[in-house]
Amino acid sequence: MFARRDAAAAAVERVNDTLRGPVIDIFLEHVPGLRGLGREQAFELIMGNPKLVEECFKLFRRKPDLFEQVLVGPDGESVSDANQQLQCGRTLNEVVALIVRAVARRHFLERFRPVRAAKPEPPPPSLWQRMLRLLRKPPPPPRPRRQATRGDRLYQAMREFLLYEWQLPLIPHYTPLPVATVRTLGPRILEYRDTRQLKSLLLDGPPPEQPSAAGTGEPAEQPATAAKAARTAAGGSSGAVRRPAAVGGAQRAMASPAKAEAMWKVSQTIDLAKLFDIDESEMRRTIAHASGVSNTVVAALSSVGLKIREAVVVLCTVDRVIGHSRLSAFLGSGSDGRFVTMFIEYIRREGIPAMQDPKEIRTSVERILTHMKKVGHLS
Repeated sequence: MFARRDAAAAAVERVNDTLRGPVIDIFLEHVPGLRGLGREQAFELIMGNPKLVEECFKLFRRKPDLFEQVLVGPDGESVSDANQQLQCGRTLNEVVALIVRAVARRHFLERFRPVRAAKPEPPPPSLWQRMLRLLRKPPPPPRPRRQATRGDRLYQAMREFLLYEWQLPLIPHYTPLPVATVRTLGPRILEYRDTRQLKSLLLDGPPPEQPSAAGTGEPAEQPATAAKAARTAAGGSSGAVRRPAAVGGAQRAMASPAKAEAMWKVSQTIDLAKLFDIDESEMRRTIAHASGVSNTVVAALSSVGLKIREAVVVLCTVDRVIGHSRLSAFLGSGSDGRFVTMFIEYIRREGIPAMQDPKEIRTSVERILTHMKKVGHLS
């Protein structure tokens, strides 16, 4: 356990060294507002300003060739896959999450920094006290411990769900949220993806019931369960997942009609039948089977930031690729939790929660399933 902790700390230290060194040098040359600053001064300026961090990410995405010498793997070769391990020991997606968390923490702590009351001047020392000081040096006063602030509590409540670049402009709007609201939402905080939604959340509070990713009002799993299903350590278990026993017809038919109808309406708004090149009746059958996934899967999809629209594309793609019966076996109520955990982690690593184009989502899910079959997780 301690060895893993030391390795993780060493990886974070290497990330910091890279960011403060060669990465800052690139920004100093190509971001006009930073020219003339030193490395440390520029780093502190960037990390204390979410908007400036966002601009730096835009440069990174717009001109990736500038960062070729930084994005290298343990073998020294260039890395183009955001899920491939870098020389620092983390993937690019993990580095992004580390940066977003660091920026948010700084912002929260600065926003809620306590105002220190002015201390009254101590009375002048007496003659006896001055004489004692000549004879012996008094011990230094104990270093005061920093008291936890609302900023600390807000960060701890949000830390697990600070993962993506698109959250950077939202950080100032996370700040006024009550800590209790963030804790109540858990992974559902990722469903609030613009300032308007966050302002409504601040005014109205969290919804009384957890919405499912299919938007039917059916209760999803508890946030802790969803988060657990959505997370797995980087480079986790590589063993093959045992295919669960086929579920019976009664279980297979447990899809809620309301859920299926809601998913059908979503499919019509984005013309999924055309995307999959099938007719309406086949699309209906695909929706019927996709709506039968377990609530654990629904909650896990929501926990990594998928909205209703994206979740429908993901589930329908799985159904089209592996078939109705295997969808039920792998993602239904009797499915193996290890497969669900791995599948959700692949979705996160692939960056699907940030995608808008249904075709891009479909292609990415197909790529995930092909890889999982290749490595024995989908047999």
